[in-house]
Amino acid sequence: MTRAGTSRGAARRADASPGKGNGTARRAGAAGVLAALVLGATGPGAAAGESGVDGGGALGSHGGTVTLTVEMTAAGGGGVAAGPAVGGASRSLVHYELEAADNENTVGLENLCPPRLGTTFGWVHVRRGRARGSGAVVSEEIVCIPLGPGGGPAPAPPAPRAPTIDEIWRRVALPVPRLGTDPAARGITGLETRLWVESPPSVTVAVALDGWTVTGTATVVGYRAGTGDGAAATAAVPGTPGTPTVRHTYETKGTYALTAATTWAAQVTIAGPAGAPQPVDIGSAVLTLTRPYRVHEVVTRLTR
Repeated sequence: MTRAGTSRGAARRADASPGKGNGTARRAGAAGVLAALVLGATGPGAAAGESGVDGGGALGSHGGTVTLTVEMTAAGGGGVAAGPAVGGASRSLVHYELEAADNENTVGLENLCPPRLGTTFGWVHVRRGRARGSGAVVSEEIVCIPLGPGGGPAPAPPAPRAPTIDEIWRRVALPVPRLGTDPAARGITGLETRLWVESPPSVTVAVALDGWTVTGTATVVGYRAGTGDGAAATAAVPGTPGTPTVRHTYETKGTYALTAATTWAAQVTIAGPAGAPQPVDIGSAVLTLTRPYRVHEVVTRLTR
């Protein structure tokens, strides 16, 4: 606060001077007091008007946290969802169906399983796996369902396991969104704070799990910045210091949880143990960075 004291002294000296310069000097001295208080509240290396960017994996210095929300929505949808995740993220990427085999195209008498399938008495069925969303066949196999009581088929065996939507997204190396703030280190009540969200626009998807391979490209389709006191804004493009994602004025001092979120959609294919790759819908994913942001209150007093 040494600078504030110096400015106040300058103001008193200006008041003692004769002539028209007194009023001008008083106004200049008052402005000096305000500027000194603002700089003092902002802290060294982060004066009002400077900007800073946080994120990109450098979370420890700000105590930030990162969360991933997977949503089962149509791939390629727009903006960032503000609410909780839509159900369905735990669904398998492959839907299986089972039907009796065609006798004319299957070895066996009366649709009985041939010995090569390992069951002496049973019914031949075809089990097909279809990619979620597109419905394209990604796997097909002959299975033998043993005869049950009364000669009918017994309950179908469990379907093979395929990756879930959530498992795929959590194995994609999505970059942490970067959150820019101006002022950089802390805000001032009554003054505008600018927040903007940045991110690489796309990443490659290449996930191998349980004999399945999912490949393609994930792209950012929405950006969202939250101020921590209920205000938020979304955008279809990344922000910059000149064109921030959100402009906000804090009215109360305190520590606020800022958020920066990116929504990702993907164009991918899935390939199983046998068969060509086919398109599959993996919904969307929202990656959110949360970190604290301190807002100070500035009180000015003019002295004579």
